Amino acid sequence: MKSFFVAALLAVSFSVGATELGQTKYTTMCSGCHGATAQGIVGPKLAGQTAEELTAKLNTYRNRGNVGPRSVMMWGVASQLGNGDVEVLVKHITNLEKK
Repeated sequence: MKSFFVAALLAVSFSVGATELGQTKYTTMCSGCHGATAQGIVGPKLAGQTAEELTAKLNTYRNRGNVGPRSVMMWGVASQLGNGDVEVLVKHITNLEKK
């Protein structure tokens, strides 16, 4: 029983940390082009895209692939992201519409 509570506490702690990390990464790396609520500015609107779409696009950018006419603008940003970063960013973006 004790191990269940420890595991639950760790899961909650990780979730809160991941949420804050996603928000921080989005604010510092993405919001300048995609807007505070992911509605788009210079970069396209991200809000409304599925987690699968966003993950696929970020991974394509990380590999210097093309998603659209401005893909080259994303290569430098995406190259700084690890797998965990992509996960927390995508979770943050998909949660923006729920707020």
